[in-house]
Amino acid sequence: MTDTADDGDELERYLARYGEALGAMDATATAALWGEPSMMLTDEFAGMLETREQLAAALATAQPEYRAQGLARATHTLVERAELSPRLLRAHVRWHFWKADGEHIADADFEYLLRRDDDGLHAYAATLRGDPS
Repeated sequence: MTDTADDGDELERYLARYGEALGAMDATATAALWGEPSMMLTDEFAGMLETREQLAAALATAQPEYRAQGLARATHTLVERAELSPRLLRAHVRWHFWKADGEHIADADFEYLLRRDDDGLHAYAATLRGDPS
């Protein structure tokens, strides 16, 4: 078990992997970055999924919309991070979504609650901040 805070690289590596999985529309790889159970909370939705398989299936349902928008790449800006304990952290992340030709599609801000597990960093809860632009 990891019992100390990291120097920031761990979170950046995690977010880079997350962005790669989003851009590739790889629901299984995205779900692997989450803990079990996982929770999403927005103004219109509150849900908890017990397994990564359930999460991957839920994530896959959004892929037709992403394809229609031309999503090819997702990058991020780490807006804020807070170490809550040696294993827990909160991250405010702004995702930037791009088409293959480099055209910007939209940005979306999320808050994540993450934990350092024996096998690495995982998100356990996320909420959308405001409206995607």
